[in-house]
Parts: sequence; C-alpha cells; structure tokens
Amino acid sequence: MKTNNSSGYTASHWGIFKPVLNKDGRIEELEAYKEDHRPSPNLNKIAELPYCDKRIRYPMVRESYFREGPASREKRGSDRWVRVSWNDALSLVAKEMRRIYDHYGPSAMFGRSYGWMSCGEVNSAVTLNRRLLRLCGGFVECVNSYSTAAIAPVLSCVFGDSDPRCSDWDDILNNSRRVVLWGCDPLITNDVDWSTTLHNSYPKFEALKASGIKTIVVNPLRTQTGAYLESEWIAPFPGTDCALMLAMIHT
Repeated sequence: MKTNNSSGYTASHWGIFKPVLNKDGRIEELEAYKEDHRPSPNLNKIAELPYCDKRIRYPMVRESYFREGPASREKRGSDRWVRVSWNDALSLVAKEMRRIYDHYGPSAMFGRSYGWMSCGEVNSAVTLNRRLLRLCGGFVECVNSYSTAAIAPVLSCVFGDSDPRCSDWDDILNNSRRVVLWGCDPLITNDVDWSTTLHNSYPKFEALKASGIKTIVVNPLRTQTGAYLESEWIAPFPGTDCALMLAMIHT
C-alpha cells in the first residue's frame, strides 16, 4: 500500500516531482509534475539514490590527515578514510583555509565550485563560495565558465554577439528545408536545465518529425535524437569536425 506523505513538489535538474512513500517512509517512486510533457526517466534513478550502497552518508577524512594535517600528503591515495562529525569536518576545512591565506595569500585560493545552481533554498554554490572567499581576503577568479568560455569569443567574431538568441521553433518549422544537429543530442541534453526543467521541447521534436523536414546529424556517435527523427547520420572521426566545417565554409 502506497501513501503520499509529501506536502508538495520538489524541484530538481530532472524536473519537478512529488515523492510517493510507503508506510515505512521509504520512497517508492517519484511522481512527476502533471504539467511536465515528458517526465525524465532519471526520476526513477533519483528515487533509488537515498538507498544506494555507494552513497557517502557522513563526512569522511583521511585518517592520517585527521591526525597530522597537510604533513600527511604522501599518504594520499593509500590512506584509510574515517568518519568524523560535521563539526570536525567544518573545523578541518576552516583551519586549512586559514593556513593557505596566512602562508600564501589570496593568490593561492581558487574560487570555484563545480556544479550548477541547486534548486533548493541554498541556490548557487559558486556564488556562496565566492562570497565567503571575498570575506576572507580574495581569491583567483575563473573567467566565464567551463561550458561557454571558448564559445563566447568565437560567436562574437561570427555573429557579433557572444550569446545570440536561438531561432524560434515556429520559425524553424515554418521556414526550414534542412535541420542539422551538429555534435548535439537535444533529447538527452534537454533533460537537464540550469535550475529546473519542464520538458516542453519534446513536442517540438514531435512536430519536426511530423513536418517532413529533412534532418541531418553530424556526430561520431549515433544519437537518441537522430534515431527518433530518423535523421541522416554523418559520422566524422573524432577531431576531424573542424576540417569538415572548414571544407563546408570553403565550398
């Protein structure tokens, strides 16, 4: 017997959902938001995460680091991990940060936290990280991001804008004779968004498939989007895509 003990929906990168709990309080499944056109299959994986035997459930630290601090560097990779309290874990991090600032200064502190915005009350990890480090005295900044740092300068030369607006789906469907999907798999990548995804793009691909517009996939890998659209597939060897682009520009 399943009971829904949740008071509301939760937002995640894979969509909005409500947990469905059994009588013991264990998550049985995640019920997708009713306005989501194509709920992500990853929701089923999220439901399994709390019970995964590989999950790290507590703060852990190398045993020799806990006793000796940075002097234990040579034992990295071979040391045993031990569980510590949250207070001990936070104290270790704070102590090491103070050591770096005292001995090397702000130029030794890299202010970056991998990951996107979280969907909960504590939002952008990068913003919080940098706010703390500014209060500590400063840090080495990261220019742009790991996603678009190279794209932005190139687009500025090609389009005159580092972040041009994408073509509207209605314009694509009404005016295109060919659609080329170069190095992308939108039915996969559209499953994830900056904060919270509602999978509203899938009906557009349904419309593209029904329109009869020819689609071509340029990708070393056979993509899920290409398979769905029954696209022509051009598979360049990895590393030769720039040569292909230059040949097309020349022709």
